[in-house]
Amino acid sequence: MKKIISIALTVLLITTALCGCGEKYDRENYVKGLEKYVDLVDLENIVVDTQSEEYKEMETNILNSDFNSYTYEVQDGKIENGDIANINYAGKVDGVAFSGGTAENYDLEIGSGTFIEGFESQLIGVEVGKTVDVNVTFPSDYGDSTDLETQTKTITLSGAKAVFTVKVNNISRKFKEINDEFAKKAGFENAEKYKEDLKERTIKAFVYNELITKSTIKELPPDKEGNCYSYHKDYYTQYASSYSMTFADLLSENGMTEDQFKNEILKDEIISYAVFDALKLTVTKEAFNEKVNALATDNSATEAEVIEHYGKNFVEYILVYETIYDKLLEIAKVK
Repeated sequence: MKKIISIALTVLLITTALCGCGEKYDRENYVKGLEKYVDLVDLENIVVDTQSEEYKEMETNILNSDFNSYTYEVQDGKIENGDIANINYAGKVDGVAFSGGTAENYDLEIGSGTFIEGFESQLIGVEVGKTVDVNVTFPSDYGDSTDLETQTKTITLSGAKAVFTVKVNNISRKFKEINDEFAKKAGFENAEKYKEDLKERTIKAFVYNELITKSTIKELPPDKEGNCYSYHKDYYTQYASSYSMTFADLLSENGMTEDQFKNEILKDEIISYAVFDALKLTVTKEAFNEKVNALATDNSATEAEVIEHYGKNFVEYILVYETIYDKLLEIAKVK
C-alpha cells in the first residue's frame, strides 16, 4: 500500500514553493493546535549527516532514478543489457505472418522481460543497422491469433515455435555517470550544477524522512476539524477503477481496513500541519491564489476548474507542505 500512496506524495515533492508576504489566508484544514495529536521529532535539531549510509543510499536512489529517466543515442555499437533498442520486427509461425507479430520503430528495453522469454537476450550483441532472426517458443497459455494477410485463418500460438526477423534501427543507453551531457539532458548547465541540485534534493528527502519516521501520531483529530481525506479517497477510487477494481477491492488487495488506510494516507498531512503550527508559520491569500493559478496553467484548466477538481483544502495542503519544508531546510543542521 505504501508504494501506491507514494504516488500522491511524489506530486507534492515536485511542486514549487509560493509563500510570501500579504493578507493572511484563513485555512480550510484543521484548527490550530494540532501538535496535541502528534509527538513531533525535535524540529530544531534535525541533523543531516551527508556521510551516513542512510544519506548515501538516498542519494544513490535519487541518482539512479535520474539515470533511468534520461538516455543518449549510441551511434555505432552493439546492444547491451539495459539498452533501449528501437526495432522493426515481423514474426512468423510455420512461415506464416500473424496478427500482432509485426511492428516498426518499437522501443524495447532489453532485460525488461516485456517480450517472450529469449527474445530480448538474443538481441544482446547485435549492432545498429543489422537484421537478425530471433527464435522463440510461445508460452503454453498464449492466446490464438490470425494470419496477417487475410486475418481469417486461426494461428495457434500456444507452445508454437516462432521466428521474428528483427532490424535494429538505433540504440539508446541510460547514463551511468554524471557528466555534462547527462546534466544537460536533465536540464542543468553542467555536471556541477546537477550535483548541487542532487545534494539539495537528497537533503530534502533526508529531512522529510526524519520528520515522518521520527514523529508519531497519537490519535487522528476529529473529522470535524477538516482534512483532505475525501480528496484522497476519490483519487484512489479512480485509481482502483483504472484496474477494474473498487475502492474496497483496493483495500482488500493491500490487507487494509479503511481506518488503517485513512491513518496511513493522512499521516504526512497531519504531521505537516502540526509542524506548521509548532513553527508558527502562515500562508497568504496571495500565495494561495498563485498556487491555484499555477495548477490551472499546468493542467490547461481555469482556476474555477482547479478549485472544483482539487478543492481548496488540497491546494492549501500543498502550500503548507512547501512552507514547512522550506523552513525545515533552513534550520536543519547539515554536516
